[in-house]
Amino acid sequence: MPDLRPFVVFAFGSTHESLAAEEALLDAGFTVKVMPLPRTRGTLCGIALRLLPEQRHAALEELARHGLAVAAQDEIEDV
Repeated sequence: MPDLRPFVVFAFGSTHESLAAEEALLDAGFTVKVMPLPRTRGTLCGIALRLLPEQRHAALEELARHGLAVAAQDEIEDV
């Protein structure tokens, strides 16, 4: 079995917010991957952003500077 690594997942209330957040974070130099929303967050937009755990707080600050709010966040382990 491969070693699992922790990731932070940010979910947003709409697709528009998810895409705006992705653009803001990429422009600021963050490592961001788009992924399907984890099933545990079923009622939110179907797009989530995956970041390295050590980027969580700085990414939240950057999103706040752009007026973007994270609706939910989780830490997951994945390959």
